[in-house]
Amino acid sequence: MKKFYRRLNVSLITFLSIILLSNCGKLGLKNTENGSSANNSSCMEFTGPEIMGPVESDLINEASGLAASRKNSGVLWTHNDSGDLPRIFAMNINGNHLGVFNLLNAENNDWEDIAAGPGPVEGEQYLYIADIGDNSKDRSSISVYRMLEPVVDRIQTAIAMDVSDVDKLQMLYPDNQAYDAETLLVDPVSGDILIVTKNNGTSKVFRNPSPHTSHKIVALEEVATIGLGTSMFDAITGGDISADGGMIILRSYSKAFILDRVIGSDLGIAFSGVKCFVPVNESLVQQGEAIAFDPDGRGYTTVIEGLHPSLKHYSATN
Repeated sequence: MKKFYRRLNVSLITFLSIILLSNCGKLGLKNTENGSSANNSSCMEFTGPEIMGPVESDLINEASGLAASRKNSGVLWTHNDSGDLPRIFAMNINGNHLGVFNLLNAENNDWEDIAAGPGPVEGEQYLYIADIGDNSKDRSSISVYRMLEPVVDRIQTAIAMDVSDVDKLQMLYPDNQAYDAETLLVDPVSGDILIVTKNNGTSKVFRNPSPHTSHKIVALEEVATIGLGTSMFDAITGGDISADGGMIILRSYSKAFILDRVIGSDLGIAFSGVKCFVPVNESLVQQGEAIAFDPDGRGYTTVIEGLHPSLKHYSATN
């Protein structure tokens, strides 16, 4: 997204950070129906962050999305925000650069998130890159690019590779409306694509049901609403679904929470569930948009934008 909030007075942001962060990031909290937080033993608790290492590559300066590979052990995928070339980057969990992959015949209008998930070939893993950002809310359609996940070794020497086999999945919001969105979710159970809009207050959740056909424009359906709060810092900026499909994690600049999903049930129903707040440990002067579950769902990793930011990992304690 465009960096509008960086122009805010730093002192004011820091002051707001202290207030907001004092009320979030607590382990194992679950929202009650009236909006308050209460201890709940059914919430997973997480400890951290453990600093895994800095993002090594100078090419990554605005990491806007993050996905943990389900094909290559110890590998993470990311991409830059708007303005970069249509490319994604592989790094290991310590931030070491493993490669840059150029998506031929693709465009980076405003890439905002990346997800791992199933695709047209059963048993294969795919990467989905979301060109869904729209600060001015004037895009008539959005796109998600799908590609077969490359084979990458977590200790390999960095490579550069062109990828020509890329599907462009085009979508329209209902009634040709336009929304700014920064969160892409791909259901590992159904293969459905979900887009969560970025709003101060209530975000909309839209679905593109599987299967997905390249270059066919699909009308999205609204399946849920979700929100963190009315502050600009509460707008949802990223998310992920666990590899087994049982958990959704969503984050804003200042908070993150997990929703449980009964595996096999309609994913849209999970958004009306109870929020379990989990830590992200980032101040509001750091633009955090990227978050990804570990492949086993027992932890998650975050990273902020900027050159050589630290990868932060949180581990489940229960």
